[in-house]
Amino acid sequence: MENQTTKPSAQQIADHLAEFWCEIGKPAKIINYHKSFTSVMAKGYSWPSKIFDLQPNALALEHLKSGIEIEQLPNAILVQSEATKVLLESSGFERVSSLKAMALDVSEGHLQVLDENQFETATTKGQAGKFARIAAGSFDYPVKPKTVEALLNNPKFHMFLGKHEGALGSCGMLYLDNNGVCGFHMIGTLPTFRGKGLGKSMTQYLLNKTVEMGYETVYLVASKSGEPIYSKLGFATCGEVETFALTNTSR
Repeated sequence: MENQTTKPSAQQIADHLAEFWCEIGKPAKIINYHKSFTSVMAKGYSWPSKIFDLQPNALALEHLKSGIEIEQLPNAILVQSEATKVLLESSGFERVSSLKAMALDVSEGHLQVLDENQFETATTKGQAGKFARIAAGSFDYPVKPKTVEALLNNPKFHMFLGKHEGALGSCGMLYLDNNGVCGFHMIGTLPTFRGKGLGKSMTQYLLNKTVEMGYETVYLVASKSGEPIYSKLGFATCGEVETFALTNTSR
């Protein structure tokens, strides 16, 4: 696998996210390729509903605005370049989300012994449904089981469930991108299981799997509150990944 010895940029991590959403959109049949951008839009504006790979030009923005207004496009645009950000800011779009872009070099290990009985690999439709339920309960957006089910036979995706006292309470996903990087996604814990270390143990479990598979670089995005947790595990902050939306809309 590719060994990235230098600290990656926030743009590289944003590009990883765009590839991740694209690979979800294909098997789930929720992807649309437009002339100047790509969109994924799951039923009911559930996960993932995003616009990415936007080419910064006036025609693209007019297409975006009209599509968002009539609810044919999701109102969430990933910023992957400074030019895109400047154009969005000057055209009625505003930043609605800023996450920390983080990376870790695991070429020298980061393995820890964990109880394998506390984790399940999601390989069946039933387990995909449980993953969707836990993810939806952990985050502020719906996650449809069918979207997760569409990833089961894709070797780029590996999904896991975490337990506490025999009950499933956490989830986590690996995405193996085209540049030899392993992305950590959908690390979540149900509210009733928080404060028990499930998020940290799931992250460590994903690290173990990453090393076992021979990958050397890990990307993830974290909230402001999550950043110190991942920093303690060795992740470095590389900047911010921003999402913009059209604010003056009837939606």
